[in-house]
Amino acid sequence: MSVEVVDADLTREGSAAEVARLAAALGPIDLLVNNAGSTAFGAFADLPLDAQLALVRLNVLALVELTGSVLPAMRARGRGTILNVASTSGFQPLAYTAVYAATKAFVLHFSEALAVEQRGSGIDVVTLCPGITDTEFFVAASRVGETFRPSGALAMSASRVADYAMRALDRRRALVFAGAHNWLTTFLVRLAPRSWVRSLAGTVFRWMLSRQRARR
Repeated sequence: MSVEVVDADLTREGSAAEVARLAAALGPIDLLVNNAGSTAFGAFADLPLDAQLALVRLNVLALVELTGSVLPAMRARGRGTILNVASTSGFQPLAYTAVYAATKAFVLHFSEALAVEQRGSGIDVVTLCPGITDTEFFVAASRVGETFRPSGALAMSASRVADYAMRALDRRRALVFAGAHNWLTTFLVRLAPRSWVRSLAGTVFRWMLSRQRARR
């Protein structure tokens, strides 16, 4: 088994389509995993606007561009799988990471709609919704906004999240949550009034950020 690595800045317009073209030149693309993503912590007005726009380009536009680039060939062959990584953050507005949560809401809705459109075509579209995952994601985010590092009790390992993703692919599930606790959180969010949800989420996030500042 050989591995080809393509170094690309997916925040640049057209870069995602170029990556898809280079990958397709090596052979048919049977599985696309849209996992690239980033965030920034802090109040929207306090964060650099260009960084927030780059976040939208990476989390939303690159994902749509990659999906749109590989889907025609998958349809022509009558088979293929697209795994889009959303987040439990996409189920509620999250103050102090507002743009990120909004982009993941887009990924969630786009992917679920696409799954319905491709039903019966031989193409599976799977949406993975992890919660807090222990990766370099938070280190990268601290270069743009405030530093936020979740406690070990809250974070799930990347390998465990990947296990949930693989099981979802095997079962051809349209939507999967990485862990029962993440499913329960989003279920309760959908039951509560939105005014409660946005207020509580903002209060909790502000408290967590203030604790991080106090430790520095």
